[in-house]
Amino acid sequence: MCLAFSGCSEEESLSFPLILSRKITEGGKQGMAKVELKQPIIDEIKGFLDGAVAATVVDYRGLTVAEDTELRKALREAGVQYKVFKNTLIKRAAEGTDFAQLDVVLDGPTALAVSKDDATAAARIFAKFAKTSPKLEFKGAVVEGKFYDAKAVQALAEIPSREELLGRLLGNTYKDYFHWP
Repeated sequence: MCLAFSGCSEEESLSFPLILSRKITEGGKQGMAKVELKQPIIDEIKGFLDGAVAATVVDYRGLTVAEDTELRKALREAGVQYKVFKNTLIKRAAEGTDFAQLDVVLDGPTALAVSKDDATAAARIFAKFAKTSPKLEFKGAVVEGKFYDAKAVQALAEIPSREELLGRLLGNTYKDYFHWP
C-alpha cells in the first residue's frame, strides 16, 4: 500500500482510498443509505405512538442500572412502553401527529414512555420513582393531543388512575346509599 505523499505511482496512491472505503462498508450493510438504515427505527417509534393517548419524555441521565431496571419493570406492569431513542428519530416519527409538539423538549438524553390506555400512568410512575431517585427529570408530555411542560407533567402525576377514581366513586355512592358513616 502506498500513500500519495510517499512518491509512489498514481495507480498505487488511488488504491488506498478504495481499500479504506471497502473496509468501512464491509462492517455495515453495503450500499444502503443512512436514511434506509434508520427507517425501521422510525417505523418502530411510529408503532409506539400509533393509538397512544399519552407520550411522556424524561431525562434519565444518572440512573443506575438497578434503578433503570426497576423503573422499566414498573412501567411494563402498568402497560406503558418505555424506550430510549435518538431525538431526531422521535421527531421524524412524530411528524404530522399531535406528538410533534414534543420537539421543543427533545434535547439531550431522552427516554420515551407511551401509554395507550391510561393517560397519566407514565407520569404517576415517573413521579413516584423520582421521589427516591431525583436524577430522573420530566421534560414534557403530550396527553390526548395537548402539550404539557415539565411542571404540568408533575401536576398530571397527581391525578389518580381511572380505576382508582371509579373505585372512589363507587365507594362513596355505596356508602351514601346505605347511609354508612
